[in-house]
Amino acid sequence: MTTKAILIALGVVAALYVLVGLAMFFGQRHLLFHPARETVRPEEVGLAETEDLDVMTQDGERLRGWWLKGEGDRVALFFHGNAGSLANRAARLEHLRSLGLSVLAIDYRGYGRSTGTPSEAGLLRDAAAARALAAARGFDDCRMLYVGESLGSGVALALARAHPPAGVLLDSAYSAIVDIAADLYPYLPVRLLMRDRFDAAASLRAGITAPILMLHGADDEVVPLAYARRLAAAGGANVRLAEIAGADHIVLDTPEGDRLARDWLAALPSPQKCPAKPIDTRAP
Repeated sequence: MTTKAILIALGVVAALYVLVGLAMFFGQRHLLFHPARETVRPEEVGLAETEDLDVMTQDGERLRGWWLKGEGDRVALFFHGNAGSLANRAARLEHLRSLGLSVLAIDYRGYGRSTGTPSEAGLLRDAAAARALAAARGFDDCRMLYVGESLGSGVALALARAHPPAGVLLDSAYSAIVDIAADLYPYLPVRLLMRDRFDAAASLRAGITAPILMLHGADDEVVPLAYARRLAAAGGANVRLAEIAGADHIVLDTPEGDRLARDWLAALPSPQKCPAKPIDTRAP
């Protein structure tokens, strides 16, 4: 092969590499977010005593929210994963209510009937709006729990960094979405290209002091266990990682996940011991 042919071949390879990188940069949100646009009501998916409501964000988006009234005096703010919508999670929400909790679950912007387009910054605004609504209904921070499912784990931890709750329950969490992407695409400069990084470990390193229970399937093929271990290592003594043998992705509603969650909830300080202070309803 002549020098000219080699240079042409190298040029073609370089051009293809740049094109792949550009496709990754401009299409990354289509790879990360997979919303479904269902508009079902709670009763259509078997949820009784559930209020179908709108949650307004500070930047003007209107989110779908479901409020499941529970028997206890705590509320769980539920942040779902990157695919589907609340319509796919009725059983999971009912399970949370069975733990003695009221539940406020939102569809992020661009999911379900919520307006807008998903992004990391947008999802964090959505979480802040959910917290503000719970506060407006009389739940102060020490009566709130944040529950993060997969992608929602990073959302829950970012909110806990700004507004410490009574506790954080994470199902199938990760150190950072950018860590996973970098391993999936080792031939691309992912850490330079990614806009939505969801750096959950950075939130932990910032000094979250609330009790945190992490549940993770030992055989998780969506978010391998190594990423959960990396996240747990970024925290302190308040972080507990429970590895569930033989389980795959999403484990809270498995028998072992249920048992661990109930034991953890029972060990949290009683809400009656909450310090008296004004409720801050502002979003960060």
